[in-house]
Amino acid sequence: MGVTLCLKNLFGTLPGIYYGWPKNLLHFNGIKESILDLARTVKVHYNIIDGVVGMEGDGPIMGKAKPVGVLVLSPFSLAADATAARIMGFDPRKILYLVQAGRFLPGLRPEDISLRGENPRRFATQFDCLDDFKGMRGGPFF
Repeated sequence: MGVTLCLKNLFGTLPGIYYGWPKNLLHFNGIKESILDLARTVKVHYNIIDGVVGMEGDGPIMGKAKPVGVLVLSPFSLAADATAARIMGFDPRKILYLVQAGRFLPGLRPEDISLRGENPRRFATQFDCLDDFKGMRGGPFF
């Protein structure tokens, strides 16, 4: 998927006793579709991305810890994910499941996000990624 943030972490709301662990059924039967279905049906009250230390590269098992020092908070999952993706050096408009979620969730475009607190540029860093995801790099920040 390229990035695992709020929307992808909705997998945690589903019972492993039904879907297995680590919910491989959802991964193998259409991970993008599963994320979008969850985004449409699970009521999220607030999103917190703990980016004090992130993970880059081939996560979640083979990734490397990357100190960033940021917390991203938002009532809107897509806005939180788009902001964190930008901080990580990715363009959320190049991450397919975020673009598709933008059809029914607010927050993909920078102009739709109201920033409070410190400027996210302060935390901007380039995350390492697999070659398959290098096309997600770049784009406007804020």
